Amino acid sequence: MTNMLSVSETEPGCLPSISAALAAAGRTATIVVRPGTYREQVRLTGDVTVVAEDGPGTVTIDGGDGVAVLVGGGEPTLRGLTVRGGSATRPAVQVGGGTLRATGCAITGRGSAAVHVPGGQVDLRDCQVGNPGGDGFRFERGGGGTVSATTVRGAHNGVVIADGADPVLRGCALVDLRGVGVLSTGGGRGTLEDCEIRAVGGHAIVVSGTADPLFRRCAVRGAAGYGLLLSEQATGTFADGTIVDAGAAAVVVTGSAAPLIDGGEVAGGPGGALLFQGEATGVLRRLTVRGGPAGIVVGGSAAPLIEDCVVEGAGEYGVQLLDQARPVVHGTRVQRCVAGGFLVEAGATLTVDQSTVRDCGLGLQLDGAATVTGSDVGAAHGAGILVQPGAHLTLLRSRVHHSGGPGVWFTAGSSGRVNGCELVENAGEGLLRDGAAPVRVDATTMVGNGGTPVGAQHPPPPQDVPEAPGAWPLLGHIVPMLRQPLGFLPGLARHGDVVRVRFGRLPVYVVTHPDAVRDVLVPGDVDFERGICFDRLEPGLGQGIATASGVEHRRLRRLLQPVFSRERLAGYSSIMRTVAEETTAAWRDGQELAADEVMDDLALAALTRSLFRFTPDAETAEAVKHGMRMLTHGLLQRIVLPAEWERVPTFGNIRFRRAMARMNRAVGQVVTAYRQAGEDRGDVLSALLMTRDEGGVGLSDQEVHAQVATLALTGVEAPGATLAWLLYEIGRSAEVTGRVCAELDEVLGGRTPEHDDLPALEYTGRVVDEVLRLHTPLLFSRRTVTTARVGRSIIPPGAELVYSPYLLHHDDRWFPDPARFDPDRWLPANARQVPKGAYIPFAAGSFQCIGRQFAISELVMITAVIFSRWTLRPVPGAAVREVASALVRPSELPMTVHLRGGGERPTPAGPR
Repeated sequence: MTNMLSVSETEPGCLPSISAALAAAGRTATIVVRPGTYREQVRLTGDVTVVAEDGPGTVTIDGGDGVAVLVGGGEPTLRGLTVRGGSATRPAVQVGGGTLRATGCAITGRGSAAVHVPGGQVDLRDCQVGNPGGDGFRFERGGGGTVSATTVRGAHNGVVIADGADPVLRGCALVDLRGVGVLSTGGGRGTLEDCEIRAVGGHAIVVSGTADPLFRRCAVRGAAGYGLLLSEQATGTFADGTIVDAGAAAVVVTGSAAPLIDGGEVAGGPGGALLFQGEATGVLRRLTVRGGPAGIVVGGSAAPLIEDCVVEGAGEYGVQLLDQARPVVHGTRVQRCVAGGFLVEAGATLTVDQSTVRDCGLGLQLDGAATVTGSDVGAAHGAGILVQPGAHLTLLRSRVHHSGGPGVWFTAGSSGRVNGCELVENAGEGLLRDGAAPVRVDATTMVGNGGTPVGAQHPPPPQDVPEAPGAWPLLGHIVPMLRQPLGFLPGLARHGDVVRVRFGRLPVYVVTHPDAVRDVLVPGDVDFERGICFDRLEPGLGQGIATASGVEHRRLRRLLQPVFSRERLAGYSSIMRTVAEETTAAWRDGQELAADEVMDDLALAALTRSLFRFTPDAETAEAVKHGMRMLTHGLLQRIVLPAEWERVPTFGNIRFRRAMARMNRAVGQVVTAYRQAGEDRGDVLSALLMTRDEGGVGLSDQEVHAQVATLALTGVEAPGATLAWLLYEIGRSAEVTGRVCAELDEVLGGRTPEHDDLPALEYTGRVVDEVLRLHTPLLFSRRTVTTARVGRSIIPPGAELVYSPYLLHHDDRWFPDPARFDPDRWLPANARQVPKGAYIPFAAGSFQCIGRQFAISELVMITAVIFSRWTLRPVPGAAVREVASALVRPSELPMTVHLRGGGERPTPAGPR
């Protein structure tokens, strides 16, 4: 039973002081204190509770210039007390050990700190803390605990966190402070959630030393100094907060600090919105930056990543680079900035990709260097991009449009490269070049501008490359390519190893010989980048591994490589087997199936359950399947027609955009659900969300989205089509069906297949190889980055090249009687006769499909599961035709399924 003691200085029968009650109580008791002021210094070491009998404001513990309440151990509790004390060297409350719990208390210090926690813990709720001469809270030497719904008012500094301390403050207010709102230093950590920092005479938040705090949903308003200052080696995460009405810059990052500022809003003060100096790095992600003379200023040698942000309404430039700054800007929108979107001063280097600049004075003004990729610069009041003397611009696959002056203006003494861009509908020239500024312009469209286009729109054609016959006036080879691609492409091999075709005004070089194909594929991404096919995929996929080139492609490939390691394939095979068994369990003997649709569903289930470990709902699955079908079916048309055609509001373009939007919403919902769950499910999506590069920077939602969409394309549409062709080619030949079934019976002996069985299924593997030869992707592309030798031809920079696995795989020089389905072509002796580069269903070189082994294992495993129990036959009279898009799919594929041998089910595999 709890011992209860009463304290009163005047009433009989009560103990005269709290200290006397503590001495009488031992380690546990409830001490009820009657109204009055108790001038004493209380020492708490047990689990006692001290409570004001008549509630808050009626009992005061005044420790004079000493520590009013000292906690050395246990878990004491204070309720409704007013505590005063301390001096320049002593706090009012000190918790050196144990845990102090306090509710509804008012604590006022007289110099050092109101509450000092040098190693102990606190649990404070609904308290009021003040200290005109010092800190409200000071946590150090590992001190911590939780402070909730508490106000620090009228202190010099609100909260100080140092020396490894790690407190949590939730729902607190730090207001009317003369110094700093929150100071985290010397390795301090700590978490502040849903807190308000307001009316601060100095800086609102200061993070220094090696501190690494976490701020979530905190609001800073009305600091006389900076809203947030990070210096030295500080890091920290600042998520979904707001910083407004700062007297100086809203955020300053200097020294070698490297914070993550994720989400929220920053409004610029007189000193600007965000300033990076020194060697600062860090990440700005999903942040909205408004107002200020400049939105984001990067100076010194700072190199932050600015990702998926919005910068708007700056009085001068949205993003300004000084000194040797070298930020990277990705997926960011800069808009309505008076002087311009970006200013890059001499010595600085800007890298921008997948970003938008809209409605600014100038889009970009360069006195330094910039590389701009896949971005959109529109509605600038002056020039879209102004390149000053001594500056250099590399502009790749970007659009500059509706500028009040030239689209891109290279002044005398500047230099640059413009490749694969659209400079359209500008009031001045699409590209204006003063004097002899050395500018290379390749594969760039300049139409609807006010001046005369400058520079070659396409690289000059090499003289030794023959042009294919059958070109139409103005249209070039668009008509035969769209009407009959499966006849037109293979016929090009008769005209040379490299043959030029024209898609309207765009020359495209079709590589037809295996040796020439290897010249394109084997050098990797040094001399070649992805090219036009992958440019047209990007609206649906984003910047994923399938569309990226160069450094970005190598980074993504390293990131994804462990997902497709040999060690993981066995687990994937087991999941694929289960999915195939579940699919076929619903079949009935003699049932007619739309085999192509069934295989698409099976491929989607295999992908989501093996790589993503979830089963999508029907709406998500349909959105992904329909989007991928639209993306691949319309790809050929989008490749051969001018890029402007995509903006014409045709029924097909409208359907395509709607399908992409629906698919991207579905993929985005999956990514968001995973990120919010915050758990590692052991799958590729978890790995993508958790991975960090050497600098500790993870993938943005856009990058994760792009990888998921890429895997959906390569892991659903392609294997779905190939599985359908496998069923068709096996089913229409009694001999092939018999040999596949006999091999399965011999190797498996009636049990279900395991991953280790797959190499022994040699004939089944050859069937897969032959299907991949006969029904293969139509074409892939590359673009020359430098002058390149392809076969015997010299191809200039910026040229579009196409190579067609379908063309190569149907060339009778490498595959006699190429239309015949013959798995024995792939017997070892025969396969050695096929030249390198003639069989490339997964491409080759550094751009070879990263999931090649995954795909082959999937095709063999699913074939083994199906034909262990079933045979399939095409429905008589069905007109199965090859339909060309990005892939070659069957027009339809009705088949009937038949149980083998009385319908015995294979038995599960035992230990091996």
